[in-house]
Amino acid sequence: MPDQKRIKWMEENIKKYIPADAKILEIGGGMNRITLPNVAQLDYKKFDWVDVVHDAEKTPLPFKNNTFDCVFSHAVFEHIYNFLKFVEDSHRILKPDGKLIFYVPHFAGLSSVHFLHRNYFSVDCLNFFSPDNPDFNYETDARFATRERRITFMPILKLIEKIVNISDTTRRVYEGTILKYIFPPQMIFVVLEAIK
Repeated sequence: MPDQKRIKWMEENIKKYIPADAKILEIGGGMNRITLPNVAQLDYKKFDWVDVVHDAEKTPLPFKNNTFDCVFSHAVFEHIYNFLKFVEDSHRILKPDGKLIFYVPHFAGLSSVHFLHRNYFSVDCLNFFSPDNPDFNYETDARFATRERRITFMPILKLIEKIVNISDTTRRVYEGTILKYIFPPQMIFVVLEAIK
């Protein structure tokens, strides 16, 4: 049964960053897929709601360059072995200034511990693609500007969420100390904008 509250929450976060008529690709939406207009669903299995059957591990993705205004995913990227190649190909299919918007489990959250997870994420590791990052890695030509990075928490910890997300410094203090175990996180919400 789809979690309508979670779907609405994700859609509201997405709509802040894209135009109303944006063409969106959702990767692996499953039962909790978004229902915004102009959404193409990609999954590795054929379900009634899937528009394109394709394994996200296999690049190139079956789309032309500069096709989408947004590539969105919720709780999928942690499963992808070749995350770098996937992000590079997402960059290819995004229009200039297109958004790569996703949620991934935070490495210190309970939901990150799963035998099918291949990647573990901190807020700073997602700076990899930003040329503004002083530790920028030149192993890729895919360039993204970071528009938002936020650690999310369960509703009872909303005050903690506000404090942790005041700045990059407060997020680093949180992740680098025992605080991440006292106030366990859930997800990381990220908005990257394709630089082309």
